[in-house]
Amino acid sequence: MKRIILIGLLMTLIFPSATAFASTGMNIRMGAGIATATGDELYALVTPEVQEEEEIPSIEIELLAWNVAKNLLTEGKIVTITDVRTGLSWQIASGSNGSHADVEPITANDTATMFSAFGEWTWTPRPVIVDIDGRLIAASLSGMPHAGSTRSGNNMNGHVCLHFLGSTTHKSSPAHVADHQNAVVEAFETASAW
Repeated sequence: MKRIILIGLLMTLIFPSATAFASTGMNIRMGAGIATATGDELYALVTPEVQEEEEIPSIEIELLAWNVAKNLLTEGKIVTITDVRTGLSWQIASGSNGSHADVEPITANDTATMFSAFGEWTWTPRPVIVDIDGRLIAASLSGMPHAGSTRSGNNMNGHVCLHFLGSTTHKSSPAHVADHQNAVVEAFETASAW
């Protein structure tokens, strides 16, 4: 078989197609009748099949203003969060929607996944994509549980804050608001390149 392939490779250098080789009427015979291969067979052995490339569907990421996003993220709505830096995903439920969304992981496993993305409980926001009914929206999530909980059994005491374009904090410094907005933009730019 190796000899057939080697001869096939040599023949494809000389004859650019099986048709060109076949038009010569030549057959290749290996060792006292052990193997016989026509030009078409040799060409098939050494020519990789060309498969049509599948069209990869594009992913549309939205940079949606908070005053629009909050109408999609109604209280109690369960959505999927994907951290753009790690690719980890988990589900959260929306609580109140004031200056931003207060959200909580659904299960203890969701909390563990969220914690894994952050690496520690921290106020430092992370760029995330929120999947709301199939719409992928750039956002920012803090990783510090605080204040009250509305869900039980998720191994987290409190809620975390989910920000969208133009959302604000309750009383934080302008720098913290800017950190969230920068993370929203990072989520949009990173995920748009997926």
